[in-house]
Amino acid sequence: MNLLSIFTLLFISIISHNFYLLHANIRKARKSGLTYIISPVYPFSRIWLTLSSLVAPLLRKCLPAFVLEPWLSAVEPDSGYVHCYSIYERLGADTYLIVTPGGNVLYNVDADVNAQITSRRNDFPKPIAMYKSLSIYGRNVVATEGHEWRRHRKITAPPFNEKSNKLVWEETLYQTGEMLKAWTKDAPAAGRSTTNVPHDTMRLSLHVISRAGFDVQCQWPSEQEDGEKDKVQRGMDTNLVPEGYTMSYVESMEGVLRDIILIMLVPDWVVRAFGWRWKSVVRAKEAYVQWGKYTRSIYDSKKTAIIESLEKAAQIGSRPSSSHGHDDDLMDAMIIGSGLIPKTPSNPSTLGTGLAESEIMGNSFIFMVAGHETTANTINHAILYLALNPSIQRHLQRDIDAATGGKPPSEWDYDHTLMAFFGSMPAAVMNEVLRLIPPAINIPKSTDPKGPEQPLKVDGKTCAVPPGTYINLAAVNVHRNPKYWPHGPPRTGRPPVHPRSNTTNDLEEFKPERWLRVDAPLSSPALPHQNGHHTKIDSLTSNMEKSPFLTNTNANANSNDDDTSMNIDTAADTAPSLFQPRRGAFIPFSEGYRACLGRRFAQIEVLTAIAVLFATHSVELCVGEFVDEKEVGVWAAEAKEKARSGDRDGYGEGTESVYSVPEEGVKAWERARDAAEKKLRESMRTVITIQMRGVEVGLVWRKRGEEVFGSCG
Repeated sequence: MNLLSIFTLLFISIISHNFYLLHANIRKARKSGLTYIISPVYPFSRIWLTLSSLVAPLLRKCLPAFVLEPWLSAVEPDSGYVHCYSIYERLGADTYLIVTPGGNVLYNVDADVNAQITSRRNDFPKPIAMYKSLSIYGRNVVATEGHEWRRHRKITAPPFNEKSNKLVWEETLYQTGEMLKAWTKDAPAAGRSTTNVPHDTMRLSLHVISRAGFDVQCQWPSEQEDGEKDKVQRGMDTNLVPEGYTMSYVESMEGVLRDIILIMLVPDWVVRAFGWRWKSVVRAKEAYVQWGKYTRSIYDSKKTAIIESLEKAAQIGSRPSSSHGHDDDLMDAMIIGSGLIPKTPSNPSTLGTGLAESEIMGNSFIFMVAGHETTANTINHAILYLALNPSIQRHLQRDIDAATGGKPPSEWDYDHTLMAFFGSMPAAVMNEVLRLIPPAINIPKSTDPKGPEQPLKVDGKTCAVPPGTYINLAAVNVHRNPKYWPHGPPRTGRPPVHPRSNTTNDLEEFKPERWLRVDAPLSSPALPHQNGHHTKIDSLTSNMEKSPFLTNTNANANSNDDDTSMNIDTAADTAPSLFQPRRGAFIPFSEGYRACLGRRFAQIEVLTAIAVLFATHSVELCVGEFVDEKEVGVWAAEAKEKARSGDRDGYGEGTESVYSVPEEGVKAWERARDAAEKKLRESMRTVITIQMRGVEVGLVWRKRGEEVFGSCG
């Protein structure tokens, strides 16, 4: 038999085997009672994920649409964001299976189905295999299931409490102020364009999680220039390289998070063999080693400090406690909660009830990953959406003024000011950003390959999810499902935001006012509504499906005392004064037992950052690509002069008189807006979270009252 015959036989065998697997999976799909489509490729095949960007356009060029759709659109990477709700509209189903030779995948945008799945953690577990690579520093709460997960959860959930939330508030106030200084310091008359907002919001979140997680306060670069180093440091100089290290603390943290994919996927032997030719991998692995070394040092010093405080308490006859003031940050709380300190109430009487040292390292890493990129992206996207919508920005600033009374951030009150933010436009902006661009566009679940079929009620009938089914709770799409959201007609005079999805309504558009309720009780912590500024929700909800689950409690359908023992957060995602989506319809932090531990942590950071930035400044699109910067300088000078002369009303008085930029400026701004919207639509990609990749949007920060393009939009 010659070589060609062998290859031919092998090819036929592979094709035959795949047809057999596809036929078997089609039988399962038919039996399930669910809507399904057939695809020749498994959407999570590594080969497909690698080649799809080349293969998909080629297929569309060579084959007619009726051969390719809807399966090709459904299996493309980031399909949920690229095609939004259009696939579900085309199928006429909110729950469907993709049937492939590699397995069946269930996609869902039905809120009630989401609620069922998230409340039955044993029937629909997280597919842990895909998270194993996150255990690079040790086992953790994300990469475990069953009894092991329960053990991690009981130790890692309690640190996310009011004490840590207040710490997040204080550190975000401080760090955001420093970030704003860096953006606005010594800006020229026309304003300084910056494309660093995504990078700098990453740094902001990194600094906040470092302080709240490990009690290490990091410097902003502008602080070093201003000689403020001694004022901000806590325990180490985070930008210098200590003896015995090859990177600074900040450099190692940024390196780990920047190159996390290389660290997780490239084996050490590859670095040893080919590192001399692959400098980026060597740099990534070095950051991994150095951050681990810093974290171990922090852990050792904290453990020693706790033991010393307990010994001192014993000497003076004080009753021993588990903390003695050492539980402000997340690592302290984990050390104490794990019972690793002898003679403390939390010291376990039996082995295996706390966390090992390696597991504390692993969870510290997870806290940094989860609390960094996700929050940073939300702040970044909020800034971009507000730059695209000057009128919404002014509404936000009015509500910030009302909440703070015009006081500087240093005088804001955690208990009252923050609650006012939660019940007004700052929270509406945050929620609308999370609706349109949740950190993870899909929330993965699964059924046991060796288990039974799992019953699921879909559209009033009981269906059976086959064993071994991968499940995507499509957050980015259920957030656009017209059944569950206030909506009105689409914008006019311009093409729709998305060419195929929700073309008859405004659910693809950024409209924070859809969250504002005119029927909120005056006794709520929200601000009084200002006539003319809050869109009435009554008219927006006329086409929305009425729901018996109007209040989202995040409680589980079969909840019991286990909610308390596992520290499940059952509080609503939104304040009573805001629109409260049906349970399962708004899932940016997931839901149920596996919901994000740091949900409140993230919300406080995002709200605080938005409020600090827009209390004193406005953001505008950079138009330098479309008009001479000298012209912008002239307009900026005119805007400043009008602000100084009092020709423009102050903010917070219900009305504003904005500078009217000449027609040339309006056209330049509109071109900049269209270019930015195109990047938002076409350049978003997922690595760990979804964000704009390979392109930039220039932004300019100006003092409030000195906006050049406030009349646009």
